[in-house]
Amino acid sequence: MRADGDSSRLPTVAVVESYDTFGAAPALSVWSDNNGSGVVALLEITILLLILYSSPKTRGRYNLLFALTSGGPYNYNGTHKWLRSLDQHLRETIDYIICLNIIGSSGDELWLHVSKPQCLH
Repeated sequence: MRADGDSSRLPTVAVVESYDTFGAAPALSVWSDNNGSGVVALLEITILLLILYSSPKTRGRYNLLFALTSGGPYNYNGTHKWLRSLDQHLRETIDYIICLNIIGSSGDELWLHVSKPQCLH
């Protein structure tokens, strides 16, 4: 979703979820409680923000990027591959990444992570 103004110069917020489940048969898949809930949350957030961004009066100051990735149980390989495949300019405009993984199995807890700041040499 594009924000108001010159969207190529505005910062971007990425909302990401890993949709992995594993099982020999769909009824026997595991991890659907945490990743499945994140997929549902991502879709719901997308719908709500689409409604807000459809009107110039309620459009935010950030471009929004939504992604469902794979490879979560394997050190988030799918997310890493997706990030590497993005255009460098787009990658540089991402200010925040909201990862919805494991929100269904955390109970009342919310985990926040801050990446390490880049060293300026």
